[in-house]
Amino acid sequence: MDDIVARIRAKLAAACTEPVPRPRTVVRAPGGRRLGAALSEERVAAYEHWLDSLPDGKLIPDFRHQAPGSPDELADVLSTSGSSCERQAAAYTLGGRLPLTDRAREALVRAVTCDPDRGVRMDAIRTLAELDAGAAPVLASALKDPDSLVRRRALVHLLRVSDDETTYGPAARELLRDEHPNVRMAAADLLTRAGWAGEQCQGPRRMNSLRERTAASTSRGALSGEPA
Repeated sequence: MDDIVARIRAKLAAACTEPVPRPRTVVRAPGGRRLGAALSEERVAAYEHWLDSLPDGKLIPDFRHQAPGSPDELADVLSTSGSSCERQAAAYTLGGRLPLTDRAREALVRAVTCDPDRGVRMDAIRTLAELDAGAAPVLASALKDPDSLVRRRALVHLLRVSDDETTYGPAARELLRDEHPNVRMAAADLLTRAGWAGEQCQGPRRMNSLRERTAASTSRGALSGEPA
């Protein structure tokens, strides 16, 4: 494995202006947490392949979240693994595997609509939006996801892949009345910028005006010595 590590160091050195540290040879979980297990030669070789892919302009996710395998193998992991971490890694890694195969797309759609893990659904949404030009109907269905973070992620990517307000605008505007305040605020901002908000964003504007009037009244009361 030393020859692979040496090649990796040389490639990094050629691409960087600062000294390159020795590549770590321990497994790290997403987020960089050290697990302590030694990396296999296959894993180090996969890193070299990932490194070689960078100049090609491909959609390459962060390597620490990568899972080895072809698109169809990753689709099998996404569909059948009992580990949410493995499924999420598969959904994430598929974002760098062009073209998207039919089998992989079907697995991603099932993950968006059926996977019990929030993280898996969120990464499947991102990958579908990046690679599938016809992802809008699936993303629109995720606007009704039971998790607020997934609903927000779905709206972000729906607006990136579609400008069909007639078809998707009504469902998207439902998030302006979402039970979660962060979703409502994000929806107001995103839909306004996309031109999809219509008149429904006047409610927050009226609320702001009321706050402004209350603050002005309080200030006048303080200046006059009278209670607001």
